[in-house]
Amino acid sequence: MNKYEEFNSRREYINKYPSGIYICSYCKNPTPNPYICPYCGGQANKLIHNEETYRYLIKGEQKEIQQIFKPVELIKESEKKENE
Repeated sequence: MNKYEEFNSRREYINKYPSGIYICSYCKNPTPNPYICPYCGGQANKLIHNEETYRYLIKGEQKEIQQIFKPVELIKESEKKENE
């Protein structure tokens, strides 16, 4: 999985994903923590369920690509496309 999204600033990232809610790739519960699920202890950076995580980079702020649980907006967007 080499795909990731680039943002010019943190503000650009927050504008795209304003809720701050992420969906755990293990138990599918919503969580405000993008890295570790408080319900099941699953971690976004593990190899299992890697295709169900989200990767991004904020130019000039981060040196490494961040791997987190998928933002809820991204899940809703893909569900909307499936229903069309």
